Amino acid sequence: MNSSIQNTFERRNQINQTLLIVALYSIIPLGIIFNITQIFVYLRRKFTETTMSVYCTAISINNILVLIATGLRFIAAIKIYDYEENNYIGCKLASFFIRVVFCACTWLNLLFTLDRLVFILYPQRFKYFRNKINVIKLIIYVYAFLSLLNSPSFFIDSSIIEIKSLNSTELNSVCTASPELSITREVVAQLFGIFMPFILIFLSNFELIRKVINSKKKVSLVRDMHFGIILVISNIFFLITFLPFSGLLMIIMIITVNPTITLNPEIMSIVALYETNAFIIACYNYSFGLFVQICFNKLFRDEFYTMFIELNGFVKKNRLNASSTQN
Repeated sequence: MNSSIQNTFERRNQINQTLLIVALYSIIPLGIIFNITQIFVYLRRKFTETTMSVYCTAISINNILVLIATGLRFIAAIKIYDYEENNYIGCKLASFFIRVVFCACTWLNLLFTLDRLVFILYPQRFKYFRNKINVIKLIIYVYAFLSLLNSPSFFIDSSIIEIKSLNSTELNSVCTASPELSITREVVAQLFGIFMPFILIFLSNFELIRKVINSKKKVSLVRDMHFGIILVISNIFFLITFLPFSGLLMIIMIITVNPTITLNPEIMSIVALYETNAFIIACYNYSFGLFVQICFNKLFRDEFYTMFIELNGFVKKNRLNASSTQN
């Protein structure tokens, strides 16, 4: 490796390390705080009157799990931390957990879209899905299905390889698997865990918009149309931010099938930088949904402001009580 290539490689690594540290201490904690805030809003009475609160709460909890998994991934990639993810347990459990929670995002959004579709278009039908206990059972079934779908991750192994650069030699742990296992795992997970629910989401959105446009209920047309458009925009944004992660999974499959690729530090520096950016782009969607809801969802915005006013009043009341007690 000549000096110019070495400099490029080191520059990419430095940029990647900076992005990892900045994201770990900004996007990840802020995203967790914002999702917890959303959960408190969704647990307020006006939301808990319908099953929408169950889906929205489940999505926020899953977003928190995604951010935690991503944070651990970032810690493993940051050199100043002594944490190795690609060990015997990590190659199995970390890969399994990340895939389940990321795929759950698409399925939970699909369930939420179908719930709103049924609520708007068929208010007197599908009574089974209006029961919150049944909705919780349905969400549990989704996680069970995704766990089964990603169970091949438990057959991934860990290997140690030697990577030589211009000035040093490093021993790195990598996850390895047979080509058959890796390709099967990726194709099944991508098809049924990502693309199928995305296709169903947009078919549901199309049906919702079509029905609303052709509806004879002129009084509720504007309201339902507004909600449908917001849902479509949210799902399109979700798809755009998720696609780089989908591409990352394909890259990981290729590396798992052919671990000798990791011997080339030039390629791996590009892969590492792409991986970091793919996770960061995805995390924007999982972190800042609070502001999307505040901007476009009037009910959420009203409840958020009301909750903030109540919290502010509660804090002021406690301060007055504390000061009066001291006096």
